Amino acid sequence: MAEDTSLSCGDCGAEFTFTAGEAEFYEEKGFTPPKRCPDCRQNKKDQRRTETEVQCAACGTTTTVPFVPTSDKPVYCRDCFDKQRNGEAPAAPAEEAAPAAEAPAEEAAPAAEEGSEETPAA
Repeated sequence: MAEDTSLSCGDCGAEFTFTAGEAEFYEEKGFTPPKRCPDCRQNKKDQRRTETEVQCAACGTTTTVPFVPTSDKPVYCRDCFDKQRNGEAPAAPAEEAAPAAEAPAEEAAPAAEEGSEETPAA
């Protein structure tokens, strides 16, 4: 069985305890013992995290995401992402919703109906 070990942090030089439980876990997973103390490991993780401000592809809301998006994939706010994940349609942006409700689209439909009514009578 592994024992607690005192290690020296490679970043700050502080001594920290690598417990027997941690050692067993690392060994099970095939990991090497840590070279940084817990505080320096957390600081390193925090440096890698990035928050990027983006506009939701569905509703247009400004939001932040924990990654740098690529230009070829849409990025959604939390609400629209959850709706899409649950099989619901995310909200449409206000500027995209307006053209669908324009009058010319409504006028075109009755004209098509009139033409189809005349065809059977002829």
